Amino acid sequence: MALVAAVALGAAPAHAETVTFTTPGIQHAYFVPTGVSRVHIVVVGAPAGGRGAVVTADVPVVSDEQLTAVIGADASDGGGGNDATSTLVAAQSGWRAIAAGGDGGSSLSPSPTGTIALDSGGVASVTITTYEPILDLAPTRLAFDRQALRHAQTKSFVVANRGNEVLMLNRSLIGGNDSRGSFTIVGDTCASGIAPAASCTVTVRFQPLVVGVHYATVLVGSQLLRNSPALVSLHGEGGPPVPPRLTALRISKLRFAPGAHATVSFRVDEDARVQLRVMALKPGVRRGGTCAVAAPGRHGRRCTRLVPYGKTVRLRPTAGTIRQKLGRLPPGRYRVRITVVGDGGTSSALTPAFRIVRKR
Repeated sequence: MALVAAVALGAAPAHAETVTFTTPGIQHAYFVPTGVSRVHIVVVGAPAGGRGAVVTADVPVVSDEQLTAVIGADASDGGGGNDATSTLVAAQSGWRAIAAGGDGGSSLSPSPTGTIALDSGGVASVTITTYEPILDLAPTRLAFDRQALRHAQTKSFVVANRGNEVLMLNRSLIGGNDSRGSFTIVGDTCASGIAPAASCTVTVRFQPLVVGVHYATVLVGSQLLRNSPALVSLHGEGGPPVPPRLTALRISKLRFAPGAHATVSFRVDEDARVQLRVMALKPGVRRGGTCAVAAPGRHGRRCTRLVPYGKTVRLRPTAGTIRQKLGRLPPGRYRVRITVVGDGGTSSALTPAFRIVRKR
C-alpha cells in the first residue's frame, strides 16, 4: 500500500491532515480523527487511454468513523481492468464517490456540493484532507519576575488557530500544584470562536501570597481537539514583603490665596494605612547639627524648620491614586508629610513646598 500523509502545523489557514491512497486492488481504511466533521476529497480514475474522471467535494463525516477507499478496481464487482476506477465510501455518513477510468460511471451521492469532471489522466488515487482547527500557543512558558508579597505582575500568551475550521475553546483554567492561589487569569479574549488564522490573548497575574517558589499551568482546550488540553507552564517566586511604594507626589498648585484649599495627590502601590500631616516651614539657625528656633541673640547658619501644623489626617487602607483636600491654612509656607504603613514596613515622603499668600 502506498500512503502519503502530511500534517501542516505552520501555515495559516492550512489543512490539518492530508492522506493519499494509490495502491490498486485492495481496500484502504481511513478513520476520521476526533473532532473532525468535514473532509475534502479528491477521487481520481485513471484510464489506459482517453480520459479519467475526477470527483472533488467537501463532505460531512462523523468523528472516528471509517472511510473505505478502493483504487484501480471496477466499482461494481471489485475486478481489475484497464480503466482504473477509484471509489470512496463513508457508510456511517451515507455518501459514496466514484471516479471511473473511462468516460462514464462517475458520481457523488447523495450529491453534496462538489464537482465531477474529466481529466487528462494520471495515477488513480483517493485523497482525503481534513478540516479541523489546530491550536497553537505562544509562548508555552511564562516566567514571572520575583515579586514581594502582595505585589503583582501580569504576563500574556497568544492562542492562535492554525487550522481551517473555527476553533471553539473551553474556558481556560489554572491547574498544577499552585494550591496557594498565587496565579489568576485576569484577561481572556478567547470566549467566542477563533476563526482560521485568527488569535486571542489570555493574561495571567502572579501575586504571591507566601514566600517561596510557585508553579502552575494554564489548561487551554476543547473536546473537539485531538490533543486537548494544551498547557502553558507558569513559574514565579514570592519574596519577603517590602514597604509600600509612594510615588507621584504633587500639590494642585504652589501658590494659594487665603481661604483656598490646596489638594495633594500621590500614588500607593498596595493597600496601606495612610497618614497626612501639614508641616509649616519656619526660619531657624543651625546649632549642633540641628535646626533650632531662631531667637534674638542667636547666631548661626540659617536653616528651615518643619513644624507640625494642625491634626494628622488618617485614611483607611487603600491602594492606587489618592487625592486629599487640605483644610484652610493661614499665610505661610508649607509642605505635607505623607506616611504609608504596609505589611512590609513604612514609607514616608514630603510634597513640594507651597505658599499661602496674604491678601493685598
